[in-house]
Amino acid sequence: MQPSQSIARMATQLSWFTLISIGLFVTAGAVVFWYPGYIAQAVPAQLEGVEWVDLAGWQKTLMHLFGSVAPLLLLYGLWQVRAFFELYRSGDLFPSGAGLHIKRFGQALVGVAIAQIVAGAAISAVLTAHLPDGQGMVAVNLSSTNLATLVIAALIMMMGRLLDEASTIAEENRSIV
Repeated sequence: MQPSQSIARMATQLSWFTLISIGLFVTAGAVVFWYPGYIAQAVPAQLEGVEWVDLAGWQKTLMHLFGSVAPLLLLYGLWQVRAFFELYRSGDLFPSGAGLHIKRFGQALVGVAIAQIVAGAAISAVLTAHLPDGQGMVAVNLSSTNLATLVIAALIMMMGRLLDEASTIAEENRSIV
């Protein structure tokens, strides 16, 4: 089997795997969103003194909105990964546009890391807004996971840039021959 055929077969498998992962991710998100018992159990575990039943509708709505940003960015990133794999199904080693999809995935990861930090702080402020004066809080969580995600995203964006350059050189070489 030629390397391009092997790459095409692997790209097809990974494209399908990514599509199935996206479907499972969306399904899990829908279950969490529509099953109120899950969030009702998670809120008291996150913030002491805050009960789901005590929250106003606007607090629950904002919590859902803020909490949805990072997963939506991740879905966008996964869609870019799938588009990347789709380009390689032809067997071409340097397809045009592959670098763009990789860079977009890296950008989505940057967005996810930042959204997790900002959303966590915003959610804690919203969920404690109804508490008496002095008991409200803003909890900012900076973790090694956020840092690792940002570093990996930078590496991925650089690889996308390099792939763009390689694709351009490959295209120029094809036009010369």
